[in-house]
Amino acid sequence: MRFKANFFKLNEDFSQEHADLHFAGKESANNRRFEWEDELEIKNEVDEVITEKEGIYFLTGYRDGEEFKEPVSDMRIVEIKGKDNSVTMMAFSEKLIEKCDLEQGDFYHLKVLFKDSEPLSNPVPGIYIALQDFPKSLID
Repeated sequence: MRFKANFFKLNEDFSQEHADLHFAGKESANNRRFEWEDELEIKNEVDEVITEKEGIYFLTGYRDGEEFKEPVSDMRIVEIKGKDNSVTMMAFSEKLIEKCDLEQGDFYHLKVLFKDSEPLSNPVPGIYIALQDFPKSLID
């Protein structure tokens, strides 16, 4: 089975009233429902998708030649286990979530709407951290 994820950032300037009045309830060029959208897809076959609410995600990498591993709490963790024993992680701050659905049909489909009022950082694909949750030690 395949896995696809769509992440949407709601547009704080979107007016449903304007959409209803002028465009049969749909968005228009000057009245966009979403500020942006990311789509990620796992090409390998997936065995299982596990979600964890209010988990801890470890942001890892190198800074100034030094390795770091910083915990970020209150994260929604999505673990995608492949048939080839691979594990892909996606994670996003709970306070960012307006709506989150994982559907399973012909493929797994994760759909996440992020609130329009919460600023966020996207340090790597599939990881979305509310700015207020971002590790202070990594901010210049």
